Amino acid sequence: MTQQNIITHKTIKARRTRQQILEAALELFQTRGFDATTMRQIARRAGVAVGATYYYFKTKEELVLGYYADSQQAAEARHQESLAQDWDFKRRMTEIVTHRLELLRPYRGFISVLARRIDPQHAISPFGAQTRELRQRAIQMISEAMAHSGLKPSRTLAPHLPALLWLYQMGIVFFWIHDASPAQQNTHRLLEVSLGVLLTAIRLSKNPLMRKTNKGLAQLMELIEETLS
Repeated sequence: MTQQNIITHKTIKARRTRQQILEAALELFQTRGFDATTMRQIARRAGVAVGATYYYFKTKEELVLGYYADSQQAAEARHQESLAQDWDFKRRMTEIVTHRLELLRPYRGFISVLARRIDPQHAISPFGAQTRELRQRAIQMISEAMAHSGLKPSRTLAPHLPALLWLYQMGIVFFWIHDASPAQQNTHRLLEVSLGVLLTAIRLSKNPLMRKTNKGLAQLMELIEETLS
């Protein structure tokens, strides 16, 4: 076996081990709860040594961040396919949100626990410093979906729309977490109706009568974006 083959083999093995640990952790978080699960239990479920578990993930919080990162990578891959297939912004945005829900669905019970940790000071908060890069990547996806889509907001509002729509997406996710309707049908209905209303408002933002409102909304988003940055 050549040196290059040895390196490749080790890399593949390391990725497989990391994935085993992450999948074991998510399964235990789902069944036992985040706080009740220990790193030793995760190692046992993954079939690896405790030391190996700590090598890849030093804390349970790092495991959650690893899940976030993998989900974002999967979302970006799907997003690129969507961009190539559809130019309509509403359909692009719908795809972004519905695919995010598909990624979250297997761990809905666990996600509902995470949703309580929205304090930006918490390591796994979607609004915190440690998730900033992933948050920016998610916002960038929406920015790309807006590009060449025919969506024409006011120039005052346009720079802030990706972040505003990311907050909208987070709102849909929080609704989905608590949606008790069969297969969360109410969430998908909410997405369809609310996105249509939101896009109508965005199009109306070009009306000269909306200039003062646009300015106020832009100032509001600047404050929010400063907090999230």
